[in-house]
Amino acid sequence: MEPYISKDLVHTIMKPGATAQELWTRLEELFHDNKHTRAVYLEQQFAHIKLEYYANMSDCCKQIKLLADQLANVDCPISDRKMVMKLIVGLTKGEYDTVATIVSQSEPTPRFNKARSMFLLEETRQKKQEESSQQALVAQTSQAQPSPSSSLTNHQSTTDQQRDGGGRGKGCGRGNNNKPKGLGKGRGNNNNN
Repeated sequence: MEPYISKDLVHTIMKPGATAQELWTRLEELFHDNKHTRAVYLEQQFAHIKLEYYANMSDCCKQIKLLADQLANVDCPISDRKMVMKLIVGLTKGEYDTVATIVSQSEPTPRFNKARSMFLLEETRQKKQEESSQQALVAQTSQAQPSPSSSLTNHQSTTDQQRDGGGRGKGCGRGNNNKPKGLGKGRGNNNNN
């Protein structure tokens, strides 16, 4: 922190002929007048903290700690236990249920930093598990789809089979591969052999 106050505050507290003690007292009064209003505002912010409003668990924990520190500065300290309970209550359903149960049933309730570490480790574990699942899905998908070169090889061998008379397709019909094309007893053929 800087060892001086802003120009706006100087202009607010300045009084011609005032002593340093009088100026300090005026400054102190100014801050104490806002203390109750500020405490109400900070309590409201603290009450509405939820994980879903933050990018990750770390950001949520930072906000809980920041507001707890600010509340302590206006003579409304928040206990570690209340910070931990706020963290648990603000969780989204299902994401951290196991860790939340462990933390909430621990006797005594873990300190905020300990609970924070437990939730951050769980978040890291979940992210790694999600990454592994995505990698497995990509690998599975790439194995299920033939590569362009194998599909070209399959097409080429099918064409070779059809040309050589094997496989299905436009051939001589069933069973008699020795008969020349067009001489069978099919429709539109009036040859009586």
